[in-house]
Amino acid sequence: MKHFAYLDKYGIMHMVNKRDTALEYAANGKVKETEWPAEYGYPLYEGETLIVYGQDDMRRGAKEKPIMPPVPELAILYKELD
Repeated sequence: MKHFAYLDKYGIMHMVNKRDTALEYAANGKVKETEWPAEYGYPLYEGETLIVYGQDDMRRGAKEKPIMPPVPELAILYKELD
């Protein structure tokens, strides 16, 4: 399924179904179309949502430690949006 990725005002990456929604909430106006699976506004990885705070900071939950190694495809997407 097609999603639209963007960074919010805090630099957190989100993925939504509608381009207009992504443009509305993209802090820097950048939006990228992606086929990456997503749920509840966040990318899915190994069947669970992942909060992407940066290229090297991806977590299962806000209070969890970053996963290692970071997911390369999501790191690239984040860099393209930054």
